[in-house]
Amino acid sequence: MGKVHKTASEARDHLRDIVPKIKDRYAASTSRAEWAEGAASEEAETNFNMAMSAALASKKRQTRCREVGDGAYREGCREKGAPIIGARITAALDKYMANFSRVYTPVLSVVDALPRRGLDAMANIDARLKPTVQAWIDNKLRK
Repeated sequence: MGKVHKTASEARDHLRDIVPKIKDRYAASTSRAEWAEGAASEEAETNFNMAMSAALASKKRQTRCREVGDGAYREGCREKGAPIIGARITAALDKYMANFSRVYTPVLSVVDALPRRGLDAMANIDARLKPTVQAWIDNKLRK
């Protein structure tokens, strides 16, 4: 007897039925996850570089962006992003504060030490803007 496969709608229904349990299962399994060693391996880095090189050479990202278009992006933002963005931002405020403070505090000390603004716009750019931008560059999280 041949194998009988689920239909796509049956698979969708099974996924829908398990949604209430996914949060707990996800939390339990990810709390035991050990991905860093494998993800940081030379083999993983080689695989990543090969995949990125192939994607860049084929212009796959660009092609897919054109195929999908703005409508699908906007719909996803409206339907999926908008309802949850406020809660996600609220949940991340402490992390934001910790990361942003590490960058912002040193920049403020540079800004506080800048000379007073003068009448020459180009001199202000050199004396005030450039040191401020350089402070942001020097203190960014990812260098």
